[in-house]
Amino acid sequence: MKAQPLDIDIEAELVRFQARRVTRRSPGRHLSEVLHYLMNVIDPKRFANGPIDPLLAQGGFIWEDVLNHVFANQLGMKQIELCRDEIFVTLDGFNTAKWRTREAKATKISANNPITSSKFLHWHMQMMGGCKVAETEECELVVLHLNGAYELAGGKFGKTVGKPWLMWFSKREIEDNWRMILRTRDRMDEEGV
Repeated sequence: MKAQPLDIDIEAELVRFQARRVTRRSPGRHLSEVLHYLMNVIDPKRFANGPIDPLLAQGGFIWEDVLNHVFANQLGMKQIELCRDEIFVTLDGFNTAKWRTREAKATKISANNPITSSKFLHWHMQMMGGCKVAETEECELVVLHLNGAYELAGGKFGKTVGKPWLMWFSKREIEDNWRMILRTRDRMDEEGV
């Protein structure tokens, strides 16, 4: 048997692919940009390490695409983009029967962490933003924990785990979150970010 590496820079190709994917979005300020900026302020140690790993990001996009395909076939749902207060929010889907948003996430964070943990704060803020624009207080979240719960210990990963959640947010949580998003958007505009 023989093997020779191909002269292809996979990371560069994924960066180009993801850049093309973003061009399908409406021009303007997007919730993801606001949250990225905000998380750099709130937790710079964790979030200020530059752009996300393109291979990891692509795994998350694949998970979103697979779930969107499944939900579209079963329930007629696909990703939708909404706008409120000049901020675009892309929902992974919307359950019209239950009036809930849908989100899909892939992560290396341990499945042992409670979904209400601050480790998932950026997700919580995103889901509450989606709830605000969709005028609901509920979100169906499906998480793919790539490394399971790290249950093998010693730095070894566990079995990949998929966990579905129904997230509820109070009206006050949603309103407080949206005010913070608007303040952050305004600060970004002032700074020219």
